[in-house]
Amino acid sequence: MSPASKPVTRSKALHKRSLQACLIYRSRKVRCDVSVHGQPCTNCSLDDKECQLSKAPAVWTQKASERRALRNAIKTPDTRSSDLASNVTEQLSLDGQPLLPQLTSPSFSLQTVGTGEPWQNWQMDSLDFASIPDPAVFDSWSSSLPTEKQPRLDPIGSPSDAGSTRDGVVLYSYFQFLTVGNLHAIPYQDVTYLEAQGCLHVPNPLILDVFMKAYFTYAHAFIPLIDEGEFWEMFSPTTSSSPKTMTSLLVLRAMLFASSAYVPLPVLRQLGYHDICSARADLYRKAKLLFDMEAETSHLPLAQSALLLMSWVPESPTTTSPVPYRTWLSLGIHHAKLINAHRHAGICDVGTTANEPRSRTLRRLWWCCIICDRLSSLACRFRLQITPDMLDMENFVPLGFADLQSEIHRSNVFSPATKRQLISLFSKNLSLLMILTEVIPVAYPFETRLESSPDFSVQEEENISKSCDLLEEWYKSAKAEFPPLHKPIAIEEDDSATSIAVHTNLLYIYY
Repeated sequence: MSPASKPVTRSKALHKRSLQACLIYRSRKVRCDVSVHGQPCTNCSLDDKECQLSKAPAVWTQKASERRALRNAIKTPDTRSSDLASNVTEQLSLDGQPLLPQLTSPSFSLQTVGTGEPWQNWQMDSLDFASIPDPAVFDSWSSSLPTEKQPRLDPIGSPSDAGSTRDGVVLYSYFQFLTVGNLHAIPYQDVTYLEAQGCLHVPNPLILDVFMKAYFTYAHAFIPLIDEGEFWEMFSPTTSSSPKTMTSLLVLRAMLFASSAYVPLPVLRQLGYHDICSARADLYRKAKLLFDMEAETSHLPLAQSALLLMSWVPESPTTTSPVPYRTWLSLGIHHAKLINAHRHAGICDVGTTANEPRSRTLRRLWWCCIICDRLSSLACRFRLQITPDMLDMENFVPLGFADLQSEIHRSNVFSPATKRQLISLFSKNLSLLMILTEVIPVAYPFETRLESSPDFSVQEEENISKSCDLLEEWYKSAKAEFPPLHKPIAIEEDDSATSIAVHTNLLYIYY
């Protein structure tokens, strides 16, 4: 056969593999032109179907690995070797002098190096703020940690103000005692947003130490929500092992907010804040974000953080939340009841059982709910949320020395003698608030009528007369035990004397 007579073979047109296909026609193995024409593809348009695309495998793999890293940071304690600690110390040294001598061991005890008890080395006014390293030093130190222990997500937005700066902060997983109970269950986008807003970061060890000591110096005395001894054992463990107990990041964030009013301005400026007001506003916003986005689902930390956030007063109250403290108080009482904290109001000395620590914690929580309820009603003239009929007034045992004595020799702020005096002040304040339980409903009935009724029932008159007698007896007893301080506090006074003077005068302000 001649070449001219050979049949002409037509080569098949080669179709390149489509880069992407919609889910419907990919499962049916039908060619899709979504990568050419975009959504919807031609087939979906003709069949009147919804054109859906799958996420790119590379993106999914990256997001899954980041989410897995966060889960590991939560579930796995941050166990650093002594080699890592020595590397950190070398990076944080200047001219051969270490800037962070506390971090030379895996236990990274934050107690001040010195002789005697920790409280003997602590004084807020004498703190050398020049010794706090520049924030850039902590950035380089934080970046040297293992990546699986310090996941860093790409922020979806830039910080909106100076309070959102990353200077002077580290990821929460650096501290072994911090945990976020529900971070693994919330959407990845929410985790990214929380990280971008700085909610998953806490101040570096030195600055955090100042915040916590300010909290236990001024905010803890009249509202002993947190066991001080247990907290310092978590914060500054004496051994290289992991802490026995953990605390929620949400609670720590609320403690940072509650203590921010007492922290010196040079320390706040290390975190990028210009003044106390901006610091309180930003710390409140970050704690509220963790609360609202359900980063924590356990009722105990939710109740504790709600009570700590009660002191927030917005500059311009909104119509949706004109009195946020009442909302926080209601949330605190609600979560406390869900774990039956109100059933522990009369328990004073629990037997040695496995649930004894939890019983003590729930008892503290419920009595702090009662204290905050009375203080807020006294200050803002609103009705009580925990009314007298909700309390077993005949059988209740107030929170007192038996509940707080474990803190006396475990405080990093006060000497044992000062701690005993503050516990006595707390007991005297609580007795005043319990007397006011019968007075406040009669004195401030403004939620049901505009003014007090000129006529009282016989029972109300008896309660008023009895309460007046009790208040007079209380004042005589308090004046003999804690005389009012009329002269100004000297500058050279230490924080122990200052704290006692502040709480003594606050006691008489409440009266």
